Amino acid sequence: MTHLNISKNAPISDFMTINPVAVLPTDNMIKVRQLMEENEFHHLPVVDEKGLLVGMISYSDYMKSVHNLFHTQIESAISERFMNSVLAKDVMTAQSRLIALDARATLEDAIRLFRANRFHALPVVGKGFKLEGIVTAHDLLVLFSDHFLHIH
Repeated sequence: MTHLNISKNAPISDFMTINPVAVLPTDNMIKVRQLMEENEFHHLPVVDEKGLLVGMISYSDYMKSVHNLFHTQIESAISERFMNSVLAKDVMTAQSRLIALDARATLEDAIRLFRANRFHALPVVGKGFKLEGIVTAHDLLVLFSDHFLHIH
């Protein structure tokens, strides 16, 4: 990304993660936890079978919903059963409450949304709300530090 010509009108597609890892509404919290831990994700898009964005799960959503307060082996087993029964659709922020970037949006559009809403991640969608990518505040921080400050 350091060799891109960065302008406020640059398409967000130049900076987003294409085809991000996503979960289905019927995936359980064990799968969500595994994906977040293995990939160090803080946000997971939730898509239907056609790849249409139906929601988002943040790490905060996950922690609020399935916070593990159990300490003994028996309590841990109960917690695992609980996490196996809670589905992504039960925890996600639904599409009706989501703000997503159109795939034709610009870098400026993304920055304005991040600043106005204090989001940490924005899904990028195309026609019919099909998930095409995701852009995070961290992505932009890395972009700017690489390009302007030459910090790697």
